[in-house]
Parts: sequence; C-alpha cells; structure tokens
Amino acid sequence: MATSVFTPYMNIFHSVGGRSGSDCTARTRLFRVQMESVIPWQRLEDHLRPHYYAGRRGRPPMPLMRMLRIHMLQRLHDYSDAQVLEQLTDSLSAMRFCDLDPTADAIPERTVLVKFRAWLDRLGFAELLTEAVDEALDRIGMELKVGTTVDSTLIAASGSTKNQAGKRDPDMSSTKKGNQWHFGMKLHVGVDAETNRIHAAVSTTAKEHDATVLPSLLHGREQFVLGDKAYAGQTEKIRQVAPAALDLTLRKGHRNRPLTAADEEMNRVKSRVRSMVEHPFRVLKCQFGYRRVRYRGLQRNASHQCTLVALINLYQFRKPLMSSQG
Repeated sequence: MATSVFTPYMNIFHSVGGRSGSDCTARTRLFRVQMESVIPWQRLEDHLRPHYYAGRRGRPPMPLMRMLRIHMLQRLHDYSDAQVLEQLTDSLSAMRFCDLDPTADAIPERTVLVKFRAWLDRLGFAELLTEAVDEALDRIGMELKVGTTVDSTLIAASGSTKNQAGKRDPDMSSTKKGNQWHFGMKLHVGVDAETNRIHAAVSTTAKEHDATVLPSLLHGREQFVLGDKAYAGQTEKIRQVAPAALDLTLRKGHRNRPLTAADEEMNRVKSRVRSMVEHPFRVLKCQFGYRRVRYRGLQRNASHQCTLVALINLYQFRKPLMSSQG
C-alpha cells in the first residue's frame, strides 16, 4: 500500500484488529479479520496472475489482489456492486479487508467489478477456491469420516416480469413446501456427519426433488447416510454409490401403513444427529446474508453458490485453521 497521511491510522487499525472505526459492529469486524486470515489469498493469486490483464495498452488495470479481495468481501456479505463500493468509501474495516488506502488507492468503478466477476467465472474460480479450501482442511486433519448427511435449502428468486422479455427467469421454478409456494432454486449439500464439513454441493431449480440428486452428494466411502423424509426409500440409489452404507434416512409413513411408535422414536433419534446439516445453512443465510439469488440464470447462480460453500467450510473451521498458522 502506498504511503500517505492515512497510513499511520491504518497501522493503528491493523494493530487493534479493526476496532478503531465505528462503521460496523464489533462482530462484523471480527468476522472480517478472521475470514481474511484463513482465505488462501496467495494460492488464488498465483493461479490467477498468469491470466490477468497485463495493461500494456489502455488504462492500467486495478491490482489483482485488490480486486480479488473486493470480490470476496461481496461474497461474504452478499453485497451488490453499489453496496460494496459504498463500504469501500465509508467503512474502515472494509478498507482494511481490501488492503485499500482511500487517500492513495483508486476505487474501481462498477463496470470493472462486473467484468472482473465474469472473468473469474470463465476461469472456474469457484472450483479453484473449493480445491484450495479442501487441501487446507485436509492439512489440519478434517478429513471425511464414515457418514454423510444430505439436505437441501430453497433460495428465493425474483418473480418480477419487468424486463425486456416480460417473463420470469426461465431457469427458476416453483415448488410447494408445506402450504406455501416458493419460486427460485435449491442448493443440495452432502455434509460429513462427524465434522460438518460440506464435501458436495449441487444447485438445481426449485422443483427438482431432493432424491434425484442424492447420488451426487455422496463420496462413496460412507458407512451410513442420514437424511430427512424426502430421501426415504432411496436405499438402492445409496448402495449404487456407497455399497457399504446403511440407509439411516428418516422413515416415512403412508396412508395405509402409518409409522409405528418405535419408528417415530427412531426418527427422533436420527433427527438429533441429522440436524447438524442445518448449521451450514445458518451460516449461508444468517452470517453471509444469502437468502435470494443475485443473478438470472442457473449457471451463474450455481457458480456463486459453489464459492459460498467453500467459504462456509472456511468459516466453520476458521479457528483450527488460524491455530495451524501459528
């Protein structure tokens, strides 16, 4: 960062972990400091650097690391382009996260953010981040264990028809949950039953039944599989991918064959273990604020969600990752 009159204040801000600003809550500042310390910045930059615009002609490009940090800040808080630019103007902790000196460093325009995001998608950035995070988790001993818990969550989409086509997003669909209809898509995850590490994620339209993507959520070495009643009766699908796995999904009653008292008690026991799969969804929707899709089309949103899944794993294991760094 270039030296300026602001630098001494930024040094103080670094030394106290971001407590010198009144721009956001202490919890948000701590969250940003922790995530900054565990994101594999160098690994990402080394991979992206050879493909980045060299700036031999035209306007010099924004520094790659600054753009990458701004992109990750957007993902961690589900900021729009306008919101993240406002943060970079008003928030000291956001400036620190992006290693930005507002008196010396230029803030990118909105169009630059859009083009950078499209460039990352073309390079498969979400898969790169997932690979780097998986390697980091393996190094600290968070390998996959013997069980997998599967589940899905609905992500809402805008039903507005105020666009050039005059239609809702054709890649999204409606589904009924309980007595309420939802329009959007689904994020399906396979989570290690012991460590709660997400090892598989699939994004589909909302009307896709949970059981149809079940094989894609298993790694094949499971000894048991847990899931709610949406996965009942899928023993054969489980065995095709994981031959040694026990089907411990919740049992489902039928009109002429209701559940017995023993079945209901067993479902309650399984639910106490299965409920851990809801924790990553809490991080996604409450910590990261991701409750609605941000783009039109399934592919762009799937890439977005893949990035968020990797960040969820980093957040869940941030303390052991920070400890391993000394």
